[in-house]
Amino acid sequence: MRGPSAAHDLELTWPGKYAADGSRTRPNGGVEPLRVIERFPGLAGAFGNRLVAGDNLRTLPALLAELAGRVDLVYLDPPFGTGDAFHLQRRMGRMSGAGAGAGAANRADGPDAGTRRGPAAYADQQPGGLGGFIAMLAPRLELIRELLSPTGSFYLHLDARTVHAVKLLCDEIFGAANFRNHLVWVYAGRELARRRYNAKHDDILFYTRGRTWTFHPERILEPLRESSRRALSRHVDEDGRPYVIRYRDGGGFAGRDQPGRTYRQLVPAGTLPRDWFTADYARKSQRTGYPTQKPEALLARLIAASSEPGDLVADLFAGSGTTPVVAAIMARRWLAGDASPAAIAAMRRRLLATPEASGGFEVAALADAMPPAATLDLVIRPVPATEPGDPSRVRITGSADDLQAVVAWAIGTREGEPGGPFVAATTATRDAWTGELTTDLPTDLPAGPATELPFGSADPVRIGRAWTASGTATDVSIAR
Repeated sequence: MRGPSAAHDLELTWPGKYAADGSRTRPNGGVEPLRVIERFPGLAGAFGNRLVAGDNLRTLPALLAELAGRVDLVYLDPPFGTGDAFHLQRRMGRMSGAGAGAGAANRADGPDAGTRRGPAAYADQQPGGLGGFIAMLAPRLELIRELLSPTGSFYLHLDARTVHAVKLLCDEIFGAANFRNHLVWVYAGRELARRRYNAKHDDILFYTRGRTWTFHPERILEPLRESSRRALSRHVDEDGRPYVIRYRDGGGFAGRDQPGRTYRQLVPAGTLPRDWFTADYARKSQRTGYPTQKPEALLARLIAASSEPGDLVADLFAGSGTTPVVAAIMARRWLAGDASPAAIAAMRRRLLATPEASGGFEVAALADAMPPAATLDLVIRPVPATEPGDPSRVRITGSADDLQAVVAWAIGTREGEPGGPFVAATTATRDAWTGELTTDLPTDLPAGPATELPFGSADPVRIGRAWTASGTATDVSIAR
């Protein structure tokens, strides 16, 4: 890590920066094993991406052993140290599918029911105030820097209460010469403050690992104002492109071509990006119910500017999963993680619900971050075919309350010995906005008349699995 370059340079200190003997403390480099617990194949049957459950201070040494110097873009959105406790917002929706049934299990309180307070997502309660926040962040940033490739980029999302101190921290870790921008994300929303200016922006610090990095301003041009576009689109060339005529010696626009005195200038698609920009919060169709969710447009802007298709993008405070979802849509590989079981559940559901996330992914966890067992009484049964040639299906059944707790479920197999990773074959997710859950899934299990399907014996190969919003999971037997 790079400290102050001269004796009189400004230095940020924080609790725990120096040991009792005056030496600089370093992050613990001990590697804890990450156990793969689930696999979700992509279209080609691959598992090209990874979701990691556990405190990133502890998962990073294991990730560095494999990926040091190989990550092209890191975006971090850590808790801001607000002192608040955040909860999921949940829509109590209906079930869809032939097996939804009537009554309580199919309550028609879907998109019009509003949201209800759900399980805890995370507590943003870092002890020690700003000093404690810096002490939490510093060792993580030291390890993150080692993840970055020589041409890698780093974006750190903060707010006005922490950004000024963290800027000094990042200067020390990444080098002040590698600071590129202090970006300002401006957003809309309710204005409630009466005794001060309303806070309507967040701050994002942009650093690079070295002096060479990926940046494509042409991909994130600021759109021209309509009045400017009309004023500039005075002429159209033979290829249909608008242009203006300008004097070679300056002096503004010319009314017509004058050989030797004027030239044609194509009207640009937009202006070069500034260090401030607007991006609205997630549209209703994108909302997950996870608090502090960031809009897809924000991450799309950063990923487009600072990475190429096929690059590896990482976010280890991933929350609702906006970064991996956008990275997958934009044909980037991704690595995401979080310490909150609710965040892992939200990301799993969101990734499975995104068809573009076709690269496949696996879920790995520290020993103490394995999903707790859910206390749900559920059964998956083959559905008898009603017509010859109907595709085989299975249906998940249970009480109304137990089915309402499910945010995603799947059928698949166990890899290797009993207790090995669950490998999904087909998945279903609850729609985060409507609250609707599909209760039927296609399968190649044989299905016949109902009288030929006695309940009680489980399929020896396949197994079902269901997940809840709070991060618990349960294996579900498939009755034959």
